[in-house]
Parts: sequence; C-alpha cells; structure tokens
Amino acid sequence: MQADVLEAVAGVQPRPASVCRPPDQGIAVLEILVSHTRTYAIRTEMGQAGRRDSGGNLPSRTQTRGALRIPSSRVFDTPCPDEGSCSAMTEQVTPRSQAIRQLYSDHAGTIYAIALKLCADRSSAEDLVQEVFLNAYRNWDGFEGRSSPTTWLYTIAVRACQRMHRKRAGAPARIESLDELLPFGDPYIGIIADEQDDALQQAIRREATARIEREIAALPDDFRMALILKEIAGLSVPEIASILGVEEGTVRSRVHRARLKLRKAIDSAIPRTPDPVPPPAYPEQTCLDLLNAKQAALDRGVPFDSEVICQRCRSVFASLDLTQQVCRQIAAGDLPPALRERIEAALAHPDKA
Repeated sequence: MQADVLEAVAGVQPRPASVCRPPDQGIAVLEILVSHTRTYAIRTEMGQAGRRDSGGNLPSRTQTRGALRIPSSRVFDTPCPDEGSCSAMTEQVTPRSQAIRQLYSDHAGTIYAIALKLCADRSSAEDLVQEVFLNAYRNWDGFEGRSSPTTWLYTIAVRACQRMHRKRAGAPARIESLDELLPFGDPYIGIIADEQDDALQQAIRREATARIEREIAALPDDFRMALILKEIAGLSVPEIASILGVEEGTVRSRVHRARLKLRKAIDSAIPRTPDPVPPPAYPEQTCLDLLNAKQAALDRGVPFDSEVICQRCRSVFASLDLTQQVCRQIAAGDLPPALRERIEAALAHPDKA
C-alpha cells in the first residue's frame, strides 16, 4: 500500500502486486523529489526555448556596469505571460534614470508590503521605501551586473531595514519543533478547502489573513526575513541566499519552519472534521519525507499531487497552500497615492531629497 501511494505521488506506474514491497523511505522521497524536479526542469526548458538564437544557444548573461538589462517579468516563479515581449525587454540596455524607474514600477508595491511587516509603524515603512529607491538611484553606477537588478534592489532594502531596525528586544529566539508544529497526534484535523462551501472558505481566508499578519510579526528575525523575501517578495532560494549572505540550505530551513509556524496559526481557524480521523497511515518518517517534498514543490512553484496520500497529509498540505496564497495576497498591494507622489518627486530631484 505504501509503495502504491508513494509511487502515485511521484508519478511512477505501480509495480504488479506480486513484486510490490515496502519502499525504503530514503528511496521513496528521492522518487518524489526527482519527479517534481523533472517536471520543473521540463517547464523551465520549455520557457527557455523561445529565447534561443538561430544557433540554438541560450542568451549569454552579459555583465553590465551602469546599465540595466531589464529582467523578464516574474511573479512567484511563474513564467512570463508574454514571453516574446519579455525577451525583447531583456535585451534593452537602459540608463540609470529609466532603470530605477523600471525597478520602482515593478517592485515599489512589494517593497512597501515588506516594509509594513518589518517596521513598527506606517510612517517608518514609508521612509524605508523612499530610502531604498533613493539609495538605488545614487548607487546605480556601482552596480556591476554580478547579480540580477532585482537581487541588487532587495539587498539594498534588507540593508536599509537592518540600519533602521536593530534586533528587536524580546523577539523570540526559536520556533517550535516539528512535533509541536504538526498534527501527528490530533484526533481531529482541519477540513480540506474543496470540502467547504464558498462562504466558509471566504470567512476562513479573512481570518487566515489576520492571523498570518500577526504571526509574521512574531517570527524570530532571521526566520521572518527569509519568509518575507520568499513568500511576499517572491524571490528564489538562491536569490535570498545571496541577499542574506547565507547558504541556500539555511534559507530553505528557515522558510520551511516559518511556513509551518504560519500554517499552524491558520489551521486552528479551519473547522475540524466531525469525526476522529484514523492514525497516520504511514511511519512518521515517511510523512516527513512527503512534507519535505511538498515544501520543495512550494519553493519551486510546481504542483504537488495530494489526492492519493492520507487524509492527515492532505489537510496539512492544503493549509500550507492557503498559507502561501495569503502571503501572495499581502504582496499584491500598491503604494498609497501620497507616498507615490513623494517618492516620484524625490527621484526627480534626488540631490534635494
């Protein structure tokens, strides 16, 4: 039974019953991860295909100083909806004034959303956003192209935040263990979204948004920054590692633990099953392997088949999906009109700001 379930999740045809055997748990999760990695690689290759030159080669990553190759549109690791226009933009070499205005147009709303999560009040958040874009304008000549312009901009934002806000007194130093964050022993679990009516789903989403806002503010600083850059800014794990100056594995660990913390907060807002559910269908380590595969799929923005796994895992994965959806919703805001006018005036006359 375990072999059939894990192979179905991994997209592998089941073996005949006569040769089925309980899988080695390390092999099981490897099969799942390989399957999702293969799906992601195929999608990436398909997205790249339209940008090959007449010789079949991908464009080179030319380094530039004082000029910007406008990056393709990217929101939460999804492909550009108009690959042709994005490719054309990628080849445009842009002077400082136009480059900063493009970065401002693309990222100001998201940086404001981040600032609201990192600053103690709205006024400080507005000051932070203005400082980020003024610093980007003044330091554009120092941009050497060794990272993408987006990574460079968010590095400026993180450093500005660190200057304005030192480590918070009384900030929590740790996040609970996996045993505390996951419902291994709970007799009742959250009802999955497709089993709820529309009115209930909307009410749950409203409550989840309020809870996630509070939980992000309460996260330990290192976990909070990694989660915000991943789930609100929509940056990749390598980009976040470059911005924070840590290993990619450290970024993944912080993001995954922070996600589980937010998931636990919103899970308590979801109605419980009317009857107790059976104990976990598989050994705890197999459930953790599946959880790691699900988290990796969320990191890469690829689907994860939750239909054939046990009810407990489906409930946990559904609430993880809701957690990410709410974080994306937080990032979808825009600058207040007064702040937009203020920043645009400052960029028009940066020497006077």
